[in-house]
Amino acid sequence: MGPCNNVPPAIATVLQLQVRFNRVVLGRASVRRGWLVYRLDPQHVLQGTNTIGLRVHGRQVNVEKLVVEKLELHVNYRAEHVQ
Repeated sequence: MGPCNNVPPAIATVLQLQVRFNRVVLGRASVRRGWLVYRLDPQHVLQGTNTIGLRVHGRQVNVEKLVVEKLELHVNYRAEHVQ
């Protein structure tokens, strides 16, 4: 598999996009190298299946469709101190 050719989203799309992770609405995304990046509270991540929801508010009907090409979740585990 070769490198991803990412096309950055339009600013209007970023402002209209609402993302939910396990029914929790995430804050506004930052854009890094063309990717939308969201911060996620670790307590909202479930062991096993998690769900993602996307909604675009106020989007015109006659515009090009929105495609999610790739979704990544980066997790850093920390050992909890147990006594």
